[in-house]
Amino acid sequence: MHDALKLIGGGLLALVSSYVGVLVRRRYKDRENFYGRICDFIKFARSELMNKMTSMPEICTAFAGENTDECSAMIKGFALNLRTGKKSHVTSLLKPDEEKEMESFFSGLGKSSLGEQINYLDEWATTFNDKRAKCADETKRLGGTYFKLFVLLGIALLVITA
Repeated sequence: MHDALKLIGGGLLALVSSYVGVLVRRRYKDRENFYGRICDFIKFARSELMNKMTSMPEICTAFAGENTDECSAMIKGFALNLRTGKKSHVTSLLKPDEEKEMESFFSGLGKSSLGEQINYLDEWATTFNDKRAKCADETKRLGGTYFKLFVLLGIALLVITA
């Protein structure tokens, strides 16, 4: 009976450890997806400005639509705050220096002429494409490594307790 409880406890520790690995890997993947959505937003905003000359709050609202991901929520918040003049909230997925970079990006949207705004979007598109590529590499390299490490930790805990 005592051995069975130790085995069940070790199995639970292994499951919890593996789940922590899944969460870490998901965090890296979410960052990659976030930068992908920002790049998509820039492409959408650029085409809307070039073709229809739509206002920035309307572009943000149209892009975010009914999506509930963190990027869409941040863009909706920016559109709302652009109308009220408040500072927009940046997502919790980003590191502090990336948050400042994102705030800098949003602070320049809708503040200049059409030509300058398109150049502004093009400059940020290259920056965010580089960030997305870096995050994709981190997802592949670090996310997978941490996942494997936590699974191995779980197996080690199972062996130690059993």
